[in-house]
Amino acid sequence: MGLFAPFRALGYITGSIPLAIQARGQHYFITSSIGSSFQILDGEKMSLLIVGDSIDSTITSIQSIKDYTIVSADTKIIIYNRQKIISTIDTESQILELMVFGDFCIAAHESGIYIYNYITSEYQNEIEIGEPVTHLLHPSTYLNKILLVFDNKVQLWNIRTVSKLYEFKFNSPVTCMTQSPSIDVIAFGLLDGTIILHNIKMDKEIMRFNQEGKVTSISFRTDGQTIMATGSMAGDLALWDLGEKRLVHLMTNCHLSSIHTCFFFNGMPLLVTAGSDNSIKQWIFDSLDGTPRLLKSRSGHFKPPSSIKYYDQLGHYILSSGQDQSLRLFSIIRDSQNTELSQGSLEKKSKQFKTNEMKQKEWDNIVTCHSGDSKARTWSFQRKAIGKHVLSAKDNSAIKAVLISACGNFCFLATSQGNIDKYNIQSGLFRQTIQAHDSAITCLGSDNVNKILISASLDHKLKFWDFNKSTLLSSIDLESSISFFKLHNESRLLAVVTDDRIIRVVDIDTFKIVREFVGHSNRITCLDFSPDGRWLVSSSLDTTIRTWDLPTGFLIDVFKTEQICTSLSFSPIGDFIATTHVGHVGIFLWANKSQYTHIPLKSISGDDVASLLLPTTNGVSLEDEESSEPEIVPDEEYIPVEEGMITFSALPKSRWQNLLNLDSIKERNKPIEPPKQPEKAPFFLPTISGSIPTFEAPQIESKILPKELMSTNQTELSNLILNKSSSDLLHHLMNLSPSQIDLELRQLPVEIDLKVHSRFISHIQELLEKKTDYEFVNAILCAYLKIHGDLVHNLDAEGLKTVVKEGWESLEDRIMYAQCLVEFVLH
Repeated sequence: MGLFAPFRALGYITGSIPLAIQARGQHYFITSSIGSSFQILDGEKMSLLIVGDSIDSTITSIQSIKDYTIVSADTKIIIYNRQKIISTIDTESQILELMVFGDFCIAAHESGIYIYNYITSEYQNEIEIGEPVTHLLHPSTYLNKILLVFDNKVQLWNIRTVSKLYEFKFNSPVTCMTQSPSIDVIAFGLLDGTIILHNIKMDKEIMRFNQEGKVTSISFRTDGQTIMATGSMAGDLALWDLGEKRLVHLMTNCHLSSIHTCFFFNGMPLLVTAGSDNSIKQWIFDSLDGTPRLLKSRSGHFKPPSSIKYYDQLGHYILSSGQDQSLRLFSIIRDSQNTELSQGSLEKKSKQFKTNEMKQKEWDNIVTCHSGDSKARTWSFQRKAIGKHVLSAKDNSAIKAVLISACGNFCFLATSQGNIDKYNIQSGLFRQTIQAHDSAITCLGSDNVNKILISASLDHKLKFWDFNKSTLLSSIDLESSISFFKLHNESRLLAVVTDDRIIRVVDIDTFKIVREFVGHSNRITCLDFSPDGRWLVSSSLDTTIRTWDLPTGFLIDVFKTEQICTSLSFSPIGDFIATTHVGHVGIFLWANKSQYTHIPLKSISGDDVASLLLPTTNGVSLEDEESSEPEIVPDEEYIPVEEGMITFSALPKSRWQNLLNLDSIKERNKPIEPPKQPEKAPFFLPTISGSIPTFEAPQIESKILPKELMSTNQTELSNLILNKSSSDLLHHLMNLSPSQIDLELRQLPVEIDLKVHSRFISHIQELLEKKTDYEFVNAILCAYLKIHGDLVHNLDAEGLKTVVKEGWESLEDRIMYAQCLVEFVLH
């Protein structure tokens, strides 16, 4: 059993698959593909509503209708009802595109189309064409007819008669097509940047526009304005006035990559765009000149993040920087609080950042350095924006590391020439320079009382400086270049990573190496301490994540992922670790299982590596889905592992506690007064003749069991007592309600030899000796003694008496021990 389990992934908004946007009344719902799953957003608030169950392959197309979401992946069509998979259709070819057509799902593949009923999952028909179909469209008002795209040809087919009706040809391959607000008019986007509005009924071109690059999406405004929007491969959005036949506005860099979806809400000046840059944006046209402004957006990293860190002390926020030159904040509680601090304003790749919560409401409290840049920048977490100061290295060399002091007043910049520059972060004024190393500095750190400043370099040296006087206190010469280090202020331990793949732990009070951890077979990429300083978690290019126990020096956990972990951070309250991985734009959370279950901590071999899949967006890994069926374990395996261990049943408290108080519950539930005869009874009730006619009370059949049905062989409980094991008896009783158990015990036959009662006492004694489901078995015994206590003196119950006494003494000893321990700790 490992220490960490996959929890969920953050930061996934949309992939490279066009969105499925559905209008239900006045509300719009946006369904986006995120790799092997999908998520549904509220079109108005852009808030997350539903995350679909993950599948074992990548989604290639997605459609939504009513409560159904239909996706394709490889040769499969998967149908969801809300987030749950209800059916899967296997086909013979890879699915390229999906379209919903009434009750039918039309799937384009490499040589034609399949037609299925998505409600019943029944095969309907197939059209074999011999060429890959890349796009599908149903022209409005055209009954049973669809348009199919093959390279630069577009064909109109009747899917009911399975016949081709017409063919249109263009000079360039068709990359997208959309129905216009006018019937019979379809907008075609071509690879060479041409947009053609074509009347398919008359086979006549109405108008033509040209833009730079491939046309990836088209949409029409329907609120009275004749505006057409088109997206491009470069992420630009063009707005065209169809009345004047000219370009109105060009929104350059609307997205950082190809815009695969643009969609105008019907009758509203709102445009939704989505790109392959992992972002969805909503634009509103409310200005006098007709240019849109950004209203809402949801975005994540476009390229894999390279550095992450928990920001607050509650572990609710994670700061991340990545290869896409962005600095982002992610909330693990509410996705709508995710934001980008950098707003894409920097040209350099963010390499490292340092934060401090101390002065976040007073001045800038985040500092970043960037790849190959000699300037560091300050940021304000309070304003979620770039700060006031740009701090320059005095030797004009590239800044390799930054640090904010524990008090939040000072900032340190470490350069590639081995110098450390000190700045006041509030005013941005330079204070002093320390000539610290002969080679590039790789990492900086300081303790939480501003006494020691720590620097590490490629010259193999780890140096400790007086924080105020900047004098050298001590220096440790290691055997290899230092990559980075991590300081745990509470324990005052420093974990140092070197190029020889060894983790050395240094006590910064004595400046001595106190631990060395060897086990990674490739370069170590990141490490972090647990909040209590007991564990050290490290990741490596060997794709493993290892956990080391500092007091014992043992390796206590190791697991392997498919992709290399590039950065990790331990939650400040110890409930999660967050990781980033090569090739993934998300942040992955792993639950610390020791927080909610007992995990035996023991030394393990570095070869005992478990492979884990990365967490998914819906919080369930594929491994969990495959093993979601409960494991059936024989009753004999519930015997305690250690002798003398007491286990309690997993039943709700009311299931066994109400059995002890059943009499008082029945008394409490009695009616306060007997039911009154109705003053005016219905006319159809029979009456009794006499001087004063009265209504005849209905004859109610007695529910009391006849004596002949209460013989020794008629009750199920007595049969179980005589013929089955104690485990079978316990399983039967645990499935009954308290009142049913009471009735079963009262129906036990009283015979001359008391055979059933004697056997029942033996079963209870055996269950108590096993010490499993302890409180439930004691509740059964207590209820039995209340009912048949007068019979016990006629039975041999000395063994039961001894077992009960020993059990309660053992339990009392444990309770008293725990109570004394708690009182000792508190006082």
